[in-house]
Amino acid sequence: MAGSHRAPTRWTTARRGAALHTVAVAATLGTVGSAGVSHAAPPVDTICSEFDGDTLLAPCDISDDGTASASGAATASAAASDPYRGFVGIGSAGDALNDGALGSTNVGSSNIGSSNTGSYNTGFDNDGWGNTGSGNSGSGNAGFGNEGFGNTGSSNTGVGNTGWFNDGWANTGSANSGSLNTGTGNVGWANTGSANGGFANSGDNNLGWANTGSANGGFENTGGLNLGSSNSGWFNIGYGNTGWFNVGSSETGVGNVGSVELGYGSNDGGTSEDLPEIAKQQLAE
Repeated sequence: MAGSHRAPTRWTTARRGAALHTVAVAATLGTVGSAGVSHAAPPVDTICSEFDGDTLLAPCDISDDGTASASGAATASAAASDPYRGFVGIGSAGDALNDGALGSTNVGSSNIGSSNTGSYNTGFDNDGWGNTGSGNSGSGNAGFGNEGFGNTGSSNTGVGNTGWFNDGWANTGSANSGSLNTGTGNVGWANTGSANGGFANSGDNNLGWANTGSANGGFENTGGLNLGSSNSGWFNIGYGNTGWFNVGSSETGVGNVGSVELGYGSNDGGTSEDLPEIAKQQLAE
């Protein structure tokens, strides 16, 4: 109808031409700028399309008189977003990505789960240090079967472990390897328990000296059937033992073999005058 005015439409781009699209997008995204500065326009399927997968464009009003106004400025979404962190799931990988992820078999640090690789993981079979669980590799792990030092549990490898079958020193438990271990069957010195190997062990059947117990091997053991010298007990072998049937010298007891023993039946070649009065009476009988 003559003189009629059509309402603006968003889909008249075929008639209006690419010029209006260029003006609208350039004015919004800054494609027209100073020399030497260029800004690539976002890819669009049609003029004023609402969303093309990468860029959000608000509708444009195009009137019959050829003017165009961006009623909703065409704005691009953040193309380079930050790495997605804090992912919760299984199989997360990376330290930059998914730092602090929850799940299992994560790769990185501060993961929570099992079989994680990194440090400060929570679970078991983690690789790193400060892990919580069992079978961890590193230091300061909590659990058993850990590898490192300062681990808590059993069968740990390192120093200062807590548990048994640990490898290192200052471990707490039994059958530890190292020194200053606490438990039974430790290897090292200053261990506490029995059948320890080393020095200044406490218990019985220890190997070393200054052990406390019986059948210890070494020096200054306390107990019976000790091997070494200055042992306390009986059936000791060495020097300065206290007890009977000791083999050595300066022993106190009965039936010792050596010299300067106090007791009965000592095979030291001494005369009866060398024996105490009670020994003389026994020999006279």
